Amino acid sequence: MTEKPLCSLIVINYNGREILPKCLDSIYSQSYKNFEVIVVDNGSSDGSSELVRAKYPEVKLILLKKNYGYARATNLALKHSKGEVILILNNDVILFQKFLENAIKVILKPKYKDYKIFSGIQLPVQNTNTVWDLMCYCRVGLYDYGYWKSEVIESLFCSGACLIIYKDWIESLGYLFDDSFFMFSEDLDLSLRSAFLGGKIGYIRSAKLFHVYGTTWKKQKLKVERMITCNDLLTFYKNFSTCYFLKILMVRITHTFLASLLSFDSAFLKEGLFGFILFLKKVPEFKQKRRVCLSIRKLKDEHVISMFKSKNKFSHKILKVILS
Repeated sequence: MTEKPLCSLIVINYNGREILPKCLDSIYSQSYKNFEVIVVDNGSSDGSSELVRAKYPEVKLILLKKNYGYARATNLALKHSKGEVILILNNDVILFQKFLENAIKVILKPKYKDYKIFSGIQLPVQNTNTVWDLMCYCRVGLYDYGYWKSEVIESLFCSGACLIIYKDWIESLGYLFDDSFFMFSEDLDLSLRSAFLGGKIGYIRSAKLFHVYGTTWKKQKLKVERMITCNDLLTFYKNFSTCYFLKILMVRITHTFLASLLSFDSAFLKEGLFGFILFLKKVPEFKQKRRVCLSIRKLKDEHVISMFKSKNKFSHKILKVILS
């Protein structure tokens, strides 16, 4: 890779006229200048594309006639990218001025050559010792390492809100996102496929951004739970062998039930069950994808599952159940 590689920044937008300019302004104020910007507009009706054309003429703007979802839109943008390094961003993130400079400086170091996917620290939810990771109860959650010396924290999951990946690694994986997922879990699937091929994932502590988490979907919380449950289960089914998938399924269903019970939220349980039913309906269309994923893996289930995080003795016992 060159000393100052071209970075292709891909921003996916849907009716984000109010938030997109802040994202793009933060990109164009970066101290690292060797980049291109690609914005994919998912059929917005709020004048987003007109704003980009008028205010940011240097942007490669891809207009879609309807909302194809996050995964498919990103895959389309990738075909128009020229960079060795790809940075995928939500439209509701604001990069700190040295985000790219700090990130590129780290990923070029030889000691991180086994890392294939990176992310930054998303404020205010994260801090420099906290990362998004795959927890032992088989959901993505925040994990706090406490005091951490290294400039990169290894994880099993990279959030699609800010995802740095080498283009040649995408070629090794076969594709970027599985566009069967309209939204949610496409980043989990990518993370697991990468992990099973031996590609490490790391959060760069000096690469910071501000993320207004869930801007585009927080008003549909219950519907989101249904989609996440369905897509997460499809992802686990696709990437794990039958024995371990069934254990993961058991843990996930139990967690959904206990979480709704402890929060007195029957609607949460209802949507989780709907998600499970939807998962069963979609299993047939994922069988071939599963065969491919299982055939090219380099690491065993036990190795990847051992990287699931546990916060206490109880959750550590859950992890032992999955591994037993």
